Amino acid sequence: MNKFKSAGIKVFVFLISFLMCNVFLFGFFKPSIEIVLSTHTDSTPVIFFYDNKSVEGYPFDDSNMLSDKTLIGQGTHTITYKVPIEYLNKVRLDFGTVPASFEIYSMTIFTSPIKKSTLIGEDIINKFNHTNEISNYRVINGVVEFDTTGTDGHMYSLNLLSDLSSTPRGDVIFLEAILIAISLAVTFKKYTWWLISFTSTFIVGIQIRSWRIIKNGKSRLEKALGLFLVLVYSSLSAFVFDIIILRGVAIFSEKLNLDTLSRYFSAAKYMSLERFYFFFIFFFIIGLILFLGTRRAIRYRYGLAILLLVLLVLGRFTGSSLGFYDNMLQGNTSEYERSTLLGIPQGIRGDEWATEKPYYFAQIMGGTEMPYFNKNLSFNGNDMVVSAFAPVKDVVITARPDLWGFLFLPKDYAFSFYWVSRIILLFMASFEMAYLLTKRYRYAVLGAVAIIFAPPVQWWLSQALMLMLMSGQFAIVLLNKYLKSNKGYIQALSLIGVAFFALVYTLTMYPATQVPLAYIFLAVLIYVLMINKDSRPFAPKRILQYVIAMIPLAGIIIYFYKKSSPALHTIMNTIYPGSNRPWIPLPWDYELYQFVNVFTAIVRQPDFLNSSEISQFYTFSPFVILIVLLIAKKRSQEVVLPLLLFGASMLLWIVSWLPQMPVFNKLTLFSFTYPVRITYAIGFGFTLLIISLLPLLEKKFVSYTKKSASILSGVIGFLTLCIMTNSNNVFNYFKSFQIGTILMILSVMLLSFMGYLLLNGGKNRVRKFSIILAFLSVLTTCMVNPITQGLDSMFEKTAMVEIREIDREDNGRWMVSGSPTISNLVTAQGVARTTGTYYYPDWEMMTIIDKKHEYIDMWNQFAHIDMRLTEKKLEFSLLDHERSTKVNGTNRIIYIPIETVRELKIKYIFTMLPVPSTFLDNGDVQLVYKDEVDPWSIYRVNYQ
Repeated sequence: MNKFKSAGIKVFVFLISFLMCNVFLFGFFKPSIEIVLSTHTDSTPVIFFYDNKSVEGYPFDDSNMLSDKTLIGQGTHTITYKVPIEYLNKVRLDFGTVPASFEIYSMTIFTSPIKKSTLIGEDIINKFNHTNEISNYRVINGVVEFDTTGTDGHMYSLNLLSDLSSTPRGDVIFLEAILIAISLAVTFKKYTWWLISFTSTFIVGIQIRSWRIIKNGKSRLEKALGLFLVLVYSSLSAFVFDIIILRGVAIFSEKLNLDTLSRYFSAAKYMSLERFYFFFIFFFIIGLILFLGTRRAIRYRYGLAILLLVLLVLGRFTGSSLGFYDNMLQGNTSEYERSTLLGIPQGIRGDEWATEKPYYFAQIMGGTEMPYFNKNLSFNGNDMVVSAFAPVKDVVITARPDLWGFLFLPKDYAFSFYWVSRIILLFMASFEMAYLLTKRYRYAVLGAVAIIFAPPVQWWLSQALMLMLMSGQFAIVLLNKYLKSNKGYIQALSLIGVAFFALVYTLTMYPATQVPLAYIFLAVLIYVLMINKDSRPFAPKRILQYVIAMIPLAGIIIYFYKKSSPALHTIMNTIYPGSNRPWIPLPWDYELYQFVNVFTAIVRQPDFLNSSEISQFYTFSPFVILIVLLIAKKRSQEVVLPLLLFGASMLLWIVSWLPQMPVFNKLTLFSFTYPVRITYAIGFGFTLLIISLLPLLEKKFVSYTKKSASILSGVIGFLTLCIMTNSNNVFNYFKSFQIGTILMILSVMLLSFMGYLLLNGGKNRVRKFSIILAFLSVLTTCMVNPITQGLDSMFEKTAMVEIREIDREDNGRWMVSGSPTISNLVTAQGVARTTGTYYYPDWEMMTIIDKKHEYIDMWNQFAHIDMRLTEKKLEFSLLDHERSTKVNGTNRIIYIPIETVRELKIKYIFTMLPVPSTFLDNGDVQLVYKDEVDPWSIYRVNYQ
């Protein structure tokens, strides 16, 4: 047994070494061209252009200029340009605007980590056979010599990669052989060096062949083998990531007493095939992108998105915090499997796991009907669309594509579809929007990453915000598609898409965010109409098409309003939320909470306000304002979009800081919103603004000098630090944990440096900014939501199973005492309820309880209702008498006499609090179940 164990360890060590060599060999390699040349002129610029993939016209332009310029002086120089392989076939070299003489000694093209192709003499002239303002283009002693004769001397090749003869890169192969030999030496100490040498050469050869097959497979067999290799490498990568990296982080953070990190990664200390499969999916999709190549991956992006959706749904994965129920109920059935695979269930996201989702499952567990009005949740039928927009078998579900899975999938797969589809749809919508604004795929990816991993999106992941962002962006993109297309079927499909996503946006039914976001979308809409003015967007024919497309949309909205008007009327007449929202001013230091955002998920959550409420987009507002001040002086069509976005964002910013202005707010619809919700639209507007500015900054359309940018960013950073130290909330947050002050300074320095990159501009600095922004977005929010699988934390608790069995045998209405949160969990089992969260009051029930409406101000609102059986008279209370504590927020306790219990026809009481002994002695109630683990019992109410 020990021999097998020892052999297994050696094989494992060798596989890790093998994988590390592979990562080193391919992961860090970038195709490049190395040029050795000389000149006799001082400070001569050499500029490198590469293929812009233009189908028609000249294949080079400023957007595909690798760098502004490379200055070379007298003597010989080696210049290296790193270019993606798909752009390397067509390249151009510019040699400044002053006539000069040059010699090119060699050009070496590195198309793979271990292969190179070297061009000298006639090979260079044959490849670069297109020239402009170049004379005496000849080869002397193997060196290409030429003179530039004007202001635009350049040469270019349109077939650089064709018919190249490759030679091995001896330096890389030798290095890899050494690395693998060392790994083998460590693994197999007792074996001879000839085995190491042979094996290392063999492995390197396999890696070379594998990479070539994955990237350049021609035949069907090679393509099939390439896909197989993608599967193999995805499996190895997921294995190493889960078993080594995540486990290492868990152990490391535990030893250093990093509480949040150690809790988040604690599950990684144990092997999980489910978690391995989760990471495999993402490595597999990345492998497919490499297999397809950039252009084909973009072309088939929706196919990849659907594949990702299917794979994740098959694994039943979500980011829900429903695992928090495991902290509340420990009694599990034999079928129970832990739902949280990695991460920390977010208790503060109670409106997700403790309020909204129980409504969803109340629809599923109560039968197959999924009614529009659920009588289990309200005496005369609770409107399930107005309440959390739960799944319903009704035409209005058209407006919620994320809920479609509940119509045909089992509940755990449907829940996964709900969660994953929202994220994928938002990513794709943000990708399309960013591409519309920049016409650059790299910025499309950046925009998608920056939006999907923005703190407000991640902290409010299950709420309406992401639906608004997704639907609004898709609607704008499809409208642009409609206006640009000349094909009838594309126009029809695009216009139907616009109407569909307009319906989704409208029926999110959260005007507090809808209204301010509409201003940002209006700015982009104006831009789309301007760039498509030649298509006559307001021609009579088009207006007629708009009207026809909107008829189904209007029909569904009218149908919804007629069906839900009683519930909407009830909500509008409640104390909270009512028809008017209070205008709660922002704290003076609210903008500084962006710096706290960086650490809420990875270090600790703030205690001055919850992480969701302080979450903001990273706006870089001081730097963006400085850039816009320069842009505003330009007279160019390129500045229209940034100015529109800036104008809309600044309007919202000003409104959010001004006191309430009743007349103005009603005219502008801001009466439906309030400052904190406006900030989400401001952040989104600034994010789109930054994305739209990047192409302009890349080519230095506007920019500050290096000195000016350094001074400005330094001053902004210094002032930010000074202000932060005067904010009790922010400064105390950072002082509350070890090295917090240092992290505060570093975070300000980082964001100031990113601001400097924006101010100074240029391709290299803009790309650095893009990379840092992507990493900042991902690293600061990827730990917000846990990785969760299945629904066992909700449905495989012993008490919940007992509730379902009792209700199945003799169903009746349930009352829960002791926790509205657990009451909602009971509701999710599909039973009739009297307690839990009410989005709007159940007037029929409350009229039975509070006949004279003495306590109407306490229940005529959104409320979390808890009921306790009492021997005394009826009481609505904000004081928990049993625990001697005051309940907070919208929590309400109703102390209810047994007579009222019978009037409500309550049959079962599920309680964690003692039932008054008088009722037991008199036979009013009887114990039918007591959980062995959790302090909960079930009593049956007897009717005489």
